[in-house]
Amino acid sequence: MRQSTRLIVNVGLTYARMGVTVGLGLATTALALRAMGKDDFGLYGAVFAIAGLTMSVSESLGNSTIRLLSLHVNSDERQDQVRRAMATCLSIVLILGIVPVLLCLVAGSALLSSLQYDPSRQVAAWWTLQLFIIGAAATVAQTPYRSLLIARQELTFITLADVIESVVRLSAAVAALALASRFDALLVFASGAALAPLVTGLILVVLCVRKHAVARSLP
Repeated sequence: MRQSTRLIVNVGLTYARMGVTVGLGLATTALALRAMGKDDFGLYGAVFAIAGLTMSVSESLGNSTIRLLSLHVNSDERQDQVRRAMATCLSIVLILGIVPVLLCLVAGSALLSSLQYDPSRQVAAWWTLQLFIIGAAATVAQTPYRSLLIARQELTFITLADVIESVVRLSAAVAALALASRFDALLVFASGAALAPLVTGLILVVLCVRKHAVARSLP
């Protein structure tokens, strides 16, 4: 494919991805609000904020590894040097993903103590935080593979993964609404939201490993 054609296709895919994911995101929010109610939906948002603060440093450092890997992939270096860069990035993001998970396991209750919510929802809030962190760690862990695809200008795979993630989140909201009378809707939705990046991460890893030899590098 010519570079100009690839550029047009990638721009079109970017806008299409934004439109689809935003639309699915709005539908997910509406269904999740109906399933959980105002109180649990507010608790979900508060836990999301705490998880975001916990992962902020890891995500910023993860973005730095993306730039590093993109620099190596687009250079004229030998493949063994690119593989070493890939392995280094994988080591970094795995550490950045594991540390917040351990932090929330040990100090999750302390992090949630700053919130004002119904004490009867303490256990649900703790599990929601753990699920959030697991999903966020999965997002951070897949960044080298995502950056490799971006550096190779293969945005079709990125678009596919992001749409699938949005569909999984929407399915979680539908499941929470359908099962609200029998299960805790907050935990059902949080479980589905945590599953979404795990699914897309697995898809991106499989695609990268099958398509690019450098993606088979291990830390």
